This record gives sequence, structure tokens and C-alpha cells, in this order.
Amino acid sequence: MIKRLNYENAIDVLEFIKRVNDLYEDFYLTKEKNRLFLDNLFLINKVLNSQEMYALTEKETKGLLLIYRQNGYRPYIKILADNQDSERNLIKYLIWNFSNQDLYIKLKKKNPLTRMIQRYGFVFAGDRGQEILLFRKGEKYVKKIEKGDDDEYRNK
Repeated sequence: MIKRLNYENAIDVLEFIKRVNDLYEDFYLTKEKNRLFLDNLFLINKVLNSQEMYALTEKETKGLLLIYRQNGYRPYIKILADNQDSERNLIKYLIWNFSNQDLYIKLKKKNPLTRMIQRYGFVFAGDRGQEILLFRKGEKYVKKIEKGDDDEYRNK
């Protein structure tokens, strides 16, 4: 099950981050060109109150998905999971629930998640030394309204 987290989940988030090895150190925020790793309760609470964070849980937390917007700017995606199946499930959730938004993710080139995320429609947007910036264009769906579309609701 994937659910949105709030400040009440801060300790669970901290425990998960300490339990899972972020081998490529891609689960961080950037503020004024400084990397902030989510390794303390104060920062985690601040993030939970101002950003969107989701957890994939079974018996315990299996993965975190963070949608980070700095000053209303483009949304960056951060994913931390304890296995590839959890990463895949979080990406599917992201694609399904946020398909109408432009999304960005910055990962280390050596991170296996880079290849996986590209299979889900993210494309190269920039090379930043050891990291790569990937982008997925939001899809805006417009349905043409035709005569009689709302008739079925009026007759109820």
C-alpha cells in the first residue's frame, strides 16, 4: 500500500532512512547549492509539512517517494527503496498519479534506478558531472465536449 505521509510519520521515515543504505546518495534536497540529507527529525518534519512524501508499506516501510518543489519551481523526484520491486512500484504510482505534471529526477549515472526510470518515459535533460538529469513531460488530456455528454447525469 502506498500512502501520503505527514508529521506523525517522521520517526518511521527516519528509521527507514537509517535502515536502508542509500549507496548512491541520491536521496537528498538542495537548498542554496547545499545538499541536505534527511538524517534528522527536524529536517524530516520540515519536509513532511511542506512537501509531498509517500511510503510504500507492507509489514514495514519498503520505500519512500518524495516530490520536492523548491519555491514552486519544477518538481524533483527522490526515491529511496530497499529493493528494485519497491522502486518499480513507487515509479508506477508516480506515473499513474502525477502524469499531468512535468517531473524531474537527478540521479548518479551509475545508479541502476537511472535505467529503470528511463523505461518509464523519462528522457535525458542534462549531464551534470557524475549525475544525470532526467525529465518526463506531463500529459494534458483534453476531452472534446459533445452534445448529450451530460444528459445521462440530468436523467438521474
